Amino acid sequence: MPALTSLGIGSGLDIGGLVERPVAAEIQPPASRLDVKESKLQAKLSAFGTLKSALSSLQDALKGVSDTGAGRTAHTGNNEVLTASADTTAVVGGYNIQVSQLAEAHSLASRTYTSSSDTVGTGTLTISLGTTDYDPQTDTYNGFTPNPDRLPKTLTIDATNNTLEGVRDAINVADMGVSAAIVNDGSGYRLLLSSKETGQSNSIALSVSDDAGSGLADLAFDATATNLEQTVAAQDAQLVVNGLAVTSATNTIDEAIQGVSLELKDTSAGDTIRVDIDLDKDAVRAALEGFVKEYNAIVDQIGTLTRYDPETRTGSVLVGDATVRNVASRLRAGLIGPVDGASDLYQYLVDLGVTTDSSGKLSLDSGTFDEALSADYEGVVDLLHGVAEGLDDTVSGFLEFGGVLQARTEGLQATIDDIGERRITLDRRAEALQSRYLKQFNALDTLLSQLQSTSNFLAQQLANLPTASDLNRSNR
Repeated sequence: MPALTSLGIGSGLDIGGLVERPVAAEIQPPASRLDVKESKLQAKLSAFGTLKSALSSLQDALKGVSDTGAGRTAHTGNNEVLTASADTTAVVGGYNIQVSQLAEAHSLASRTYTSSSDTVGTGTLTISLGTTDYDPQTDTYNGFTPNPDRLPKTLTIDATNNTLEGVRDAINVADMGVSAAIVNDGSGYRLLLSSKETGQSNSIALSVSDDAGSGLADLAFDATATNLEQTVAAQDAQLVVNGLAVTSATNTIDEAIQGVSLELKDTSAGDTIRVDIDLDKDAVRAALEGFVKEYNAIVDQIGTLTRYDPETRTGSVLVGDATVRNVASRLRAGLIGPVDGASDLYQYLVDLGVTTDSSGKLSLDSGTFDEALSADYEGVVDLLHGVAEGLDDTVSGFLEFGGVLQARTEGLQATIDDIGERRITLDRRAEALQSRYLKQFNALDTLLSQLQSTSNFLAQQLANLPTASDLNRSNR
């Protein structure tokens, strides 16, 4: 409603104030009632938003409970020799492991050159990967079995790339599974070739076709010439698992024990390393503790939203709300009933050490729970899965599209929107009242102006009438 501050032109009356006061007297009470009602509705809408957030957190915790039970843990007696991890297919049990050899990547080094820009020679280099039978002690090359997954690659070395750097770059660009680098070992520059993968089947062989003795033959390492120095021999990892010999081209061994991945770090020097695969009881306990925490958070949240203070006779925003009572009662019901298909030993959460206090909050007796896990792990997991699935269905019913909370919040929002429409109607009513009163007071102002003019005229005429003394003088 626009403010009016104009004065009556003829009368000097505060017409703006005279119009605003009766309009305000009629409009402000319903406007204030709308403000109060909207404030309460917004508070309820916010409260339901808070409740929905808490229920979503509870649903996440329930999913964590539903996902437990299949996990396995792997413990090794010496993490400096090997580490282990287990997936859901791993069988609970123990394994005695000895590591006698780690997998190594083949490495070869050239002779010494004065600088990295020295000319190496021209011709062709053929790089192959496979299994090399080479004895460095006698410098005897006894054979080479190509890796069927790695086709040889021939590189042309000419005037554009015949330096040490050029050869290095040509090998790296070839992307053959061999990396080349130039190393200064203190006596000069050497070309260092290394297989990118470990294992005997990734040994390097280089065959050279030298152009008229240009010097490229110095890079040969095959059955015809071993002009490169073998700095690291390619080898497979070797270990013994419960008396069975196992070899692997890598130090990550995924197939020796079903569901178990071993990562070799060092040899065990003849010592036996124990690897134990067990049920992941800690994950089950953590999931249950997470559920208890989120459930108690909802109990606290509902208590805050529905609290009533008898001394001040004031209640929280959702005190007495039927929807909230329904949420609380259905959550409690999901905790106390037996679970279909549960073991005879564990059918109720209380059997696992989960109890409820007077406020409805849960607590977990770790000792009772651990005893239950040890006595019947599968039975405990089945019970927890049943409770989690039932509560998840309940929570989903609250949160899903078209659920009770959405229906309630949409109803609140519709009422808030209706208040907005009622405000628009009230503003129009105020404008109409203001226009009507403005016309009336402007008419009054005009009338008063006319009366004032008449009054001034009569006063002027009366002032011009002769006085008694004037009459006496004229009679003399």
